[in-house]
Amino acid sequence: MKAYKKRILIVMLAMLALVSGIFEMHTLDTYANERTKNYDVVVFGSDPEGVAAASSAAKNGLKTLMVDFGRQVPGGLYTLGWLNMIDFNYAPDNENSIFDTRFYPENYLNHGIFDRFCKLIGKRKAFDINAARRAFETILSESGAEVVFTDDNSFDYIYDSKSKLSQITLNKDTNPEHISAKVVIDCTPNADIAMRAGAKFLEGKEDLGLKNQYQATTLVFKIDGLDWDKVKENLNYDDDPNTGASGTSAWGYEEMFNCPVDNPKMQMRGLNLGLQDDGTVLINAFQIFDMDPYDKEADEQIRLQARERIQKDVVPYMRNNLKGFENINFVDVAPEFYFRETRHLIAKETLTAEAVFDNSFPKNFIASGSYPIDIQAKKKGDSGTILSGTRPYGISAGMMIPEHADGIFVPSKCAGFDSVAFGSARTVPVLMGMGEAAGVMSKVIIDNNIGVSEISGNDKLLLMTRNMLFDQGVRLVEYQNSNPVEGSYAKEQIKYLRSRALLSMNYDNNYRLEEKASYKSLESMLYLLENNSINKMDRSFLSDIEKDSYITIEDMMNIANKTMKRDFTSVEGLKNAYIISESAYKEIRDKEELINEDMYCIMAGIVKKAPKK
Repeated sequence: MKAYKKRILIVMLAMLALVSGIFEMHTLDTYANERTKNYDVVVFGSDPEGVAAASSAAKNGLKTLMVDFGRQVPGGLYTLGWLNMIDFNYAPDNENSIFDTRFYPENYLNHGIFDRFCKLIGKRKAFDINAARRAFETILSESGAEVVFTDDNSFDYIYDSKSKLSQITLNKDTNPEHISAKVVIDCTPNADIAMRAGAKFLEGKEDLGLKNQYQATTLVFKIDGLDWDKVKENLNYDDDPNTGASGTSAWGYEEMFNCPVDNPKMQMRGLNLGLQDDGTVLINAFQIFDMDPYDKEADEQIRLQARERIQKDVVPYMRNNLKGFENINFVDVAPEFYFRETRHLIAKETLTAEAVFDNSFPKNFIASGSYPIDIQAKKKGDSGTILSGTRPYGISAGMMIPEHADGIFVPSKCAGFDSVAFGSARTVPVLMGMGEAAGVMSKVIIDNNIGVSEISGNDKLLLMTRNMLFDQGVRLVEYQNSNPVEGSYAKEQIKYLRSRALLSMNYDNNYRLEEKASYKSLESMLYLLENNSINKMDRSFLSDIEKDSYITIEDMMNIANKTMKRDFTSVEGLKNAYIISESAYKEIRDKEELINEDMYCIMAGIVKKAPKK
């Protein structure tokens, strides 16, 4: 494939055109004599989900335009953020395969256009970013979608009589060009189009009472000189089941969390390594905290600071401490940050943490996921946490339809996910599945002359959508997992904790309800409380418990007393204060040492009564 060729427009608009004609690309001067260009669908944003949405719509016979501001190649997070390792979502019969890439998984959930992408990059978990760019270009070419990249990010919009976003004016501050659309699909990284059209959002972990607190931002960086064979040998034989390497991907070196980074808002974590075709290696591990995802003017200064710390702190530490890294050299940092989390859409329907934990599939779901709930750190010193293993679940149409704006789909990381479920649903394969579904639903909407908001509750049209997706190769299978809390007397208390990211069942989906409650399991819960809750708990009681001991009812009463400033002396007192229920009291009253089930039950009651930070 020939490279893009940059064209300087008289209107001072920087754009690219494919010389080879792989897919048709326009500059806005194409429309100089045609002041309004009419489309069925306009997709904003060229991240993988945007490519999937545009391709899906165009393949279904809709006149489709994909437009992006400030970029010159498709692929976004993959091609410009350099995130080159795929977070596959697996079917439940291969729950442990997240740690095993010796073979390319054939039982991943997300097929359709995502599967086409996987084949084009050579069936690799860690892919070459130039191969990814060519793959996205090919997918767009095959679909017939038109593509525009523009450096002018000024735009406006109008609504028609049915309160639907129907006309967008691009480059309104320079050379306005009017584009009409029957359906708009917003795949911009921060859902900027939907935001300006009136859609409402929650910021970061606002649903947990932690507004404007986001998962860490990542800056991927590139090195050369890595001894890949030595890295594979080290990670495959280090007796750690959570590390490994094969082909072009490697993961491990958790000791990097101890790397001193001379900046209070930056740190390293364990490495995800992706080997490139030219022998360089991309590393996804450098975390940045408290970045404002909407302050683009600050990005370059932060990038310079991060680049300096990687060169002066990280690379030397790697040379001196990691096997295979002895002769590495720093090459560069990614052109774009990976803002893992920004805003969450207030949508017609919401993907909740409970839906993920409970392995739920709504009626007529149009996409699916199963990735573990992975909550990245939000401040320096945190290591993040895994709340679940593989748990398949379905995504409904309403999760990408704004509650407060019509005419728009939002099939991106900003869709209607609560901030806990987001830890799973944010992965690219899921988002590409949502983008593909949005393209198909656009066809159904236009053919049936209804608004975007009307399809979410229309079983007949959603069934039609599912059949069309099936014809495109999408798998919409309702998988089932075991339910780890069914039958527990503390089921409701466990659900209360886990839905607030206060309880983990780890990668193996096991709460170990019948095991003795230990210091370690209590400490783990307190870590989650400290990082994910607005409730304040006095951790000083940990000093009263020996680290190798089991938790007693007296320990739990001590926790309740210090947290609530009370003086409980009996289990009955916990019941009378509504910390535990009557049924829980009957389970616990005669026990001295507790099992995890008991501890979770009592902790849920304490958290509900705990003062706020």
